[in-house]
Amino acid sequence: MQVNSVETLLANSLAQSDLSEKQQNVLKACLKLFSEQGYDRTTTADIANLAGVSEGTVYKHFKNKREILDALLEPLKASVLPAVADEFVAETGKQHFDSLEAALRFLISDRMRFVVDNRLIIRVFLQEVLVNTDLFDSALAMAKQRFVPAVLPMLANFSQPQHPLTLESFRPIFGLMLTYLLPVILKPALQLDVDQATAKILTSVMPALT
Repeated sequence: MQVNSVETLLANSLAQSDLSEKQQNVLKACLKLFSEQGYDRTTTADIANLAGVSEGTVYKHFKNKREILDALLEPLKASVLPAVADEFVAETGKQHFDSLEAALRFLISDRMRFVVDNRLIIRVFLQEVLVNTDLFDSALAMAKQRFVPAVLPMLANFSQPQHPLTLESFRPIFGLMLTYLLPVILKPALQLDVDQATAKILTSVMPALT
């Protein structure tokens, strides 16, 4: 599936905001630096250098590094994550599957590839989600609002009357995906064979689903 990267979606969101060009450059620089070297190891001097502004300019717009992170997370939560969900739903709606396994193979491999491709940026978001319950609740509510109504009915079409498929039916899939994706997010140098991981997940869950 060809969709925009998180970085591209963020740039588009910032371009449509009321932020000045310098503020946008600071936030883009932060995203790159926080994802590559971590929040704690990034200095305002690093941010200013990459953004092409003076360190004084950074402090003129943001009181401290924490305020920069908050300003970065806001568009991620408000517009980037919904855009990611909407693109995924739109592209999934164009697909035609002849079996539950085929549908799940597409959905699992597609989302795992998306995470792998955006793992550096997702690491920044994940680290914050672990300590910010409001951000976690917002992301979860967005997923339920956009993903579930679009994807679950499609999968439910393949269920048997005596064994209807519900969101709970697919919970083991989410857990297995995390076991493969978390190491790659936390240690980006690691490689993941998405096709192989998808095959193993399906081998594990299909007997229970069918």
